[in-house]
Amino acid sequence: MHGLHASEAVTALERHLHMLEFQPPGNNPTSTDELDKSEPTIAVPNEVAAEKVVVFLRPRQSVLEVITGIGRHSKGQASLPAAVRGFLIENGYRFEEQRPGVFSVRPKFRRG
Repeated sequence: MHGLHASEAVTALERHLHMLEFQPPGNNPTSTDELDKSEPTIAVPNEVAAEKVVVFLRPRQSVLEVITGIGRHSKGQASLPAAVRGFLIENGYRFEEQRPGVFSVRPKFRRG
């Protein structure tokens, strides 16, 4: 978040968390043609038409490391850590401040 103003940093964090929280739990192929090329048809007894069942698992990121820095290059007090902390508290995120300027945030996984 180096070089961002506090409002820009909070907006970037909010977007990134939203992206993580609403990502599907698996990678979906972009077309059925890709699916046909990559996955065999499942054989079903009694010659019943088989449906393809494809599951691509992508582990969800359980912790997001947010590095705000401690404001060494700021004029006056560092604003990023306070802005990020305020956003996380206001929006009910579970987080830990690992050390000054480094937050470990747990995304809230949702169904989109």
